[in-house]
Formats: sequence, C-alpha cells, structure tokens
Amino acid sequence: KKNGEKLLLRLADSFLYEEKKREYARVQRWNTLPFPMSQALAFGLCAQGSFSYTLLSWVEGDSLDKLLPSMTKQEQYQLGVQAGKILKAIHGLPVDPADLPKQEPQALMLQRLSRYEQSDVRVKGDEPVIAYVKENLDKTRVGLPPVYQHGDFKVSNLVLSPESELGIIGFHRQGCGDRYQEFDQLEAFDVEVSILFSLGQLHGYFDGDPDDSFWDALSVYSAYASLVSINWAKKFGDDEVARMQHRFAVTYEDHKAYANRIPKWYVPVSCI
Repeated sequence: KKNGEKLLLRLADSFLYEEKKREYARVQRWNTLPFPMSQALAFGLCAQGSFSYTLLSWVEGDSLDKLLPSMTKQEQYQLGVQAGKILKAIHGLPVDPADLPKQEPQALMLQRLSRYEQSDVRVKGDEPVIAYVKENLDKTRVGLPPVYQHGDFKVSNLVLSPESELGIIGFHRQGCGDRYQEFDQLEAFDVEVSILFSLGQLHGYFDGDPDDSFWDALSVYSAYASLVSINWAKKFGDDEVARMQHRFAVTYEDHKAYANRIPKWYVPVSCI
C-alpha cells in the first residue's frame, strides 16, 4: 500500500525489459479510455538491474466470475453488453506501427499446434479437430487491421466496483493481433459462467448479431484454443490439464464436431 492505497507491482526478468516497456506504454495508451482499469504508475529496473518492475493502480471490486451466478438474467446480459463495448473501445485505439505483429499469426498458430501434436497430454479423438484447424486457417484472415488485444478478456478479469462500474484488469497477456481471436476466451471461460453475459458481450461489441466472417473465424480460433490450452496447462498440473480437456469436449459439442460454425448456445438479438 501507498498512503493507504492498494497498488499492484509486477516483476519480470531484466532480459524482458524492452517487451515490458512496450506493454507499459500500451497500458498508458489504454488509460485514456473512460472506464475503470489498472492505471500505469511507474516502470523501470530494480534489484541492481536484475528485474524490471511495473507499478499499477489497484481496481477495487469483485470479479464477475464470482458475481454473475447470483445476478438476475437481465443484469447478466446488460453487464455483457457493457463488456462488449469496453472490448470494442480497446480495439478502436490507434495502433503504433512498432506494435504490429512481426510474425504471421497463422504461422504462429501452426507452430503451437505442432507442439500440441508432439505433446504427451493430447486428448482422445483430437485428430478431426486438428485437421479442421489446419484446413480452415484461411478463415481467420478476415481482412481487418490488427488491433490492440487485451489477451485475456474474460469474466475473471472483469470487476464490478462498489459504485457498480464495470472495470478491467489483467493486462499481462496483452498484444496486437486479430480482434476476433479475443473471443476464444468467451467460449472457453465465460459461457460456462453465464451464457447471458456471453450473449450480451457479443451483441454489445457488434451492436447486434455478428456476421458470418466472425463465426467462420471464431470456430477456428475456438477449436485451436481448445487444443493448445491443454498443452499450456501442463505446467499447472494434472487437475488443470483435466479442466482444459473438459473444455475441449464442451467446445467440440457446442459446435457439433465443427459441423456448425455458430455454437449451440448462441441466441440472436431478436430472441432476447
């Protein structure tokens, strides 16, 4: 605490200094947006140059993954609409040319998918899903310019303040890339907490129903994420691997083995 105020301090190895410096600059850029979020306060080196540090303000409130289940259906949906508008505002910020992706996103996806294929924690029946991702990668090339990505936009990183304002935290996985890839978190995490919130987020972001190009891209991103997240979970232990394997099965079923681009939980605006 500083003068009774909570702050958030993040440390990173000094070899990541330039990367963390760019992240800090992006948070400063996002701080111009009109909603509660972690404010960039200071950045530099510490411990005789062994670490870089990032100091952020603390956003007071409870995360939506804890709050949503006890809320009314209308409250869940309306918070989703607000979240969609917040994400759209982040995606609307001008991108510094220095932040544009240095590697083609599809090439990076194939690299990570290859690591999953070589992993010892694969899920049974994954071959058709691997093939689906590889055969449909072009559907993620939606022709829209890269945007700043929060990188982990999900209910556990959205907080409701004591004043009932929706805020955002958890910027440590930020980057720059395709706007539609952000929504793989919605399918992986938000839907299991609140379908109504998830619907509201989509309707708020698109100001209505998403178009076909979004569903084409999201079905590929969701299939891809459901695979590579299993390999990612290894470092957190068997329980987390099992959770990701379960999410793979749920996503697979929601898309009817990827015969359907639009997941079965989606409801158009006209039916809300």
